[in-house]
Amino acid sequence: AFNISALMEYKEYSLDEAANEMIFNRLPKDSGGLIAVDKNYKYTFKYNTSSMLRGVATYEGLFAVKIWK
Repeated sequence: AFNISALMEYKEYSLDEAANEMIFNRLPKDSGGLIAVDKNYKYTFKYNTSSMLRGVATYEGLFAVKIWK
């Protein structure tokens, strides 16, 4: 979380760009994932494994639960 926040603040990455950098370029393959939300309620799910249980509920009425890509 710290590194994603730093990329967004100091390199002006979007949430999606910062999450991609951490998951796909800095973590070892098949090692994990994340669910992140920024101050504007934008969210992202990133993972470098074959699957990740994840879900989202937004103020706009979106409800979703997923396992596979």
